[in-house]
This record gives sequence, structure tokens and C-alpha cells, in this order.
Amino acid sequence: MINKDYTKYLQEQVIQCINPYKYLLLSFSGGLDSTVLLDIITTLRNKYNNIFLRACYIDHQQNNLSNQWLDHCTYECKQRDVLFLYDIIKVNKGNFEQNARNQRYKKLLKIIRHNEVLITAHHQNDQVETFFLALKRGSGPRGLSAMSINQPFYHSRLLRPLLNCSKVMLLSYASQNKLNWINDYSNYDNVLDRNFLRNGVIPLLQKRWSNFCQNVTLSTYLCANQEQLTNTLLNNIISGMLFHDGSLIINHIINMNINYCLAILRCWLIKKIFISCSYKKLNIIWNEVVLTRNDSLAKCHINNFIIQKFKNRLYIHKLNHQYKDLCSRTTIFISTSNYKKILLPLDLGEILLLTINNISNKKLISIVRAPAVTDTVSIRFNLNGSTLVKLMYAKHHTTLKKIWKMLLVPPWQRKIIPILFYNNKLIAAIGYFVTTHGMLVNNYNCWYLYWFNKNKYLY
Repeated sequence: MINKDYTKYLQEQVIQCINPYKYLLLSFSGGLDSTVLLDIITTLRNKYNNIFLRACYIDHQQNNLSNQWLDHCTYECKQRDVLFLYDIIKVNKGNFEQNARNQRYKKLLKIIRHNEVLITAHHQNDQVETFFLALKRGSGPRGLSAMSINQPFYHSRLLRPLLNCSKVMLLSYASQNKLNWINDYSNYDNVLDRNFLRNGVIPLLQKRWSNFCQNVTLSTYLCANQEQLTNTLLNNIISGMLFHDGSLIINHIINMNINYCLAILRCWLIKKIFISCSYKKLNIIWNEVVLTRNDSLAKCHINNFIIQKFKNRLYIHKLNHQYKDLCSRTTIFISTSNYKKILLPLDLGEILLLTINNISNKKLISIVRAPAVTDTVSIRFNLNGSTLVKLMYAKHHTTLKKIWKMLLVPPWQRKIIPILFYNNKLIAAIGYFVTTHGMLVNNYNCWYLYWFNKNKYLY
């Protein structure tokens, strides 16, 4: 079996995956898998001359031989005329495998160029291990889908050309092409879950059922198809259940079958923050947030996000402790000679001064009178709720707290909304309301102000 020539099959798998991408960044460890992939890609590059490859070695600083491994990777890339990069990461304590993977991808994200795709050498046996780890956690179809051959990677793509290729195929290729690779002996430490599966469980199952890995791969493919179909159907349903700010209207789901409700909730979370909740977490959100009183501000934490109920709607917003520092004393002064783009603090985006020609959504625009030359223009935040405000065309003053309630603005959003002042007169809350002080008078010059914040509805 090991002597069979799999070269053509492996090359076809790689060609099929990387086409039509030309600029590739290979995550290169120097081990068997990534060395085989490096050799295949450079062979294809030399043959077709339409591939531009860089390789990156990430040092986890967990082995005394890591410097020797760096030298080995440098040499292998130099032999193939591949631009080589390396970097160092510090892996946090806890779940070493998961933390190492997260840190590695964060580092690669900083290295990858805007026109590149990331390539990893995961193969069929890795896929089976990932399936078993998901099974251990009690995952549903999404988790059991394991890894994808081609998936989003932030602003780019992550490709796994060898995912349908077995370890035996890679060993055969490496042997026939006399490749040199690193043997990391920590891969034989069965304390780690993946090594336990790799060295003990899966070989035993393969010995009993020779097609076991291929069949597990088929199962992951079927789970992925099922997940894709379910999400497509649910996304069409969810689109009719959303408020204009992206929050989920609870009345639309509250009387449905509980399994249907949890599926919609899970799909909405994935759509909003790309996080798939466990069945246990979904039940907590449902029972301790969704089913609470309408006047309750019950909430649940997921990573760095908060799921919270307000006015019979479900919101997702970021957990950012820095926002507590935003108060009425937080002031940004604006020069009237340079005001076309106002950068806000704490990653809250920017305020843009537009012309009437480039306004696409007038609902988000605050149209106010332009300041006088002598006016001091400023942006403030988190005003006291008892502040009296007279809205444009209103007969009486109203407290700011009542205005926020009238506009259905959740409490946690109120403190980060930029509020425009001329001198000490409140002109507008950008994108929400304009006061009588900000009204246009006759043919007075006006400002079209837009609060541009790509994460606006995650606050």
C-alpha cells in the first residue's frame, strides 16, 4: 500500500483546491504533511508558472529543538526558492491544543497579504480526529461537519487541499520523492486528546474497518450539507423576524416549538457574531433571557459578547469595559475648518460630513444647521437622562431618558451615541434626533452628518 504512487491524485486535489487562487501563504511546520504540500505546490508552480508562494513557520516555543526546526524549514524553502517567514507565539495555559491553534491563526492573520489565501496541510486523518473531538463535546451537525476544504478566513480564505487525502498517501509521496521532514515527538504524548485519538483509537478502528476514515469523511460531508441547507432555510425565515437595527423580535418565535426556536436562535447568533453555541448555552439564553419579563434586562455572556433582552427584542452587543469611561465630560472638539471626518474614541467609528449626492440611507442622516464661525463645536457622550431636550417641531421639552425610550434605544447603546453641541447647546444625537437648536433656518447652510460604524448594531 505504501509503495503505491499517489502523486497524480495528490496533485489533482491541490490543483482543484487552489484554482483560481495565485497568491498563497503556506502554514509550514516542517512536518510530513506540510512538507508534502510544500513540495506539491512548488512542483506545480515550476510546471505552470502561475503560482506565487510564501511559507511561514510559527514557533510555539514548547520544544528545545525549535531553533533546529527553524533552520530545517528555512533550508527546505530555500531549496525550492520559496520566500520564507517565521514568527514566535506564546501559548497560554489551559487547553494547549486550542490555545496554540488560536494564537497561530492570529499570527498568520497579521502576516497574510490582502491578495493571499492561507493554505494548511490538514488531511483525512486530521478530519477524522476533529470529528471525534466534536463528538466528544456532544456537537450537532455543524460541529460534526469538522473542517472545510475552502472556508472564509477573516478578509481572505483558508484552503485545505489535502483534506480528502489519507496519511498513507502522504507517506507514500514523501518516500518516493525522498523528502526530509521533522518528527515532533510530542505528537506521541497521549495526554493530549488529539494524540490519544491519533495513536490509539483511530488505528484500532481502521484495523477493524479498513474504510473507516473514508466513511467518517463522508459523514462530515453529509453533516456540512445538512447544516448548509438548514441555515439557508432558517436565514430566509429570520429575515422576516428582525427589527431595523438587527435585533430579533421575540414575539415571532415565542410560541413556536422549542426545537424550532433554538434552531432560529442559534442561526441568528452565527449570522451576527459567527459563534455557534452549544445546546446547553442555547437553553440558558432561552430560559434565562428570552422567557424573562419584558421589563427585565436579563443577559447572558458568550465570549466577548452579551445577549440581552430589551422591549421584547433580543440584542447582541460587545462586552467593552472601556465604555464605562465615556461620560458627559468626554468631549471631542471639532475644528470647523477640518470637519469632514471626525474620528471617535474606543473604536466607535467616525462621523462623516456628507453632501446630498452621496446619501444612500436618509434615515441614518442628521441634517442640522451649520455652525457659525464663532461657535465651539464638540461631540459628547453619555449625558444625564434628566437632561431636558426640545426636539425639532416639538412643543415642549422632554427628558433625554424619555426620548431614548420613545426611540426604543437600549440602555447600553445610549452612552456611546455621539451627541453634537454648538457651544453648550445640544444640536443632535447623530442618527437619532435633531433639536430645535439644530433646525435649519430659512436658507441657512446645513450639515449632513452620518455616524459610520460597521459594528453599530453590536453595541
